[in-house]
Amino acid sequence: MYTLLLSGEVVIVVVLIEAAAVAALLMGLPLISARRSVKKISLSGILYFLGVGAGFMLAEMYLIYKLVLVLGDPIISMTVVLAGLLVFSGIGGMLSSRLPDRSIPYVLLLVAAVLFVTFAGTEWLFQGILVMPEGIRQAAAVGMLVPIGLVLGLPFPMGMQYLLDSPLERAYGWAANGCTSVIGSIAAAQIAVSKGLSTILVAAVAAYLVSWAAVVAARGRRGND
Repeated sequence: MYTLLLSGEVVIVVVLIEAAAVAALLMGLPLISARRSVKKISLSGILYFLGVGAGFMLAEMYLIYKLVLVLGDPIISMTVVLAGLLVFSGIGGMLSSRLPDRSIPYVLLLVAAVLFVTFAGTEWLFQGILVMPEGIRQAAAVGMLVPIGLVLGLPFPMGMQYLLDSPLERAYGWAANGCTSVIGSIAAAQIAVSKGLSTILVAAVAAYLVSWAAVVAARGRRGND
């Protein structure tokens, strides 16, 4: 029994439950306070940021796990993926200011499509990368992050700019995104252990589709107002 309780899968589940409980507390208390405010928090907007935060982190964790095969060391893989996604998603965030608000649903579908293509083509791509010389192999791994990072950087700033109207909503959007980022990193480990690495990317696609559905629902309500 002692060995079972200390198994990796049980530990991950316990940590995931604890993180979800803390996130529910941190997100629930502001909602109670916001009821007394004139400015209300848009639930569809918050759902959007929940999906974006989870999707980004799940995609990031998938890339860290997979690029260990190419780079040969988990620490190097984590460093390369974190640095690469921060740089390229930052560039994507800068480019997002040039896109109109009506393009948000299409951007989310683009993100889901890029992640799906990554899911479908990773094994084929890695077969080609692994036979390359070491320096070229590392450059190819970084190059793989470019299109993924660019599209992953678009949804968050666009949501902040176009979907949330008040400082209260924006602050809560940041909080929702941060909470699901933490939960997503833990959930990725659980998904990898129980369902396999590829399922992490499937979950990331599903998270971005949740954000897409939230945007469509919000647009529908605004159109009816």
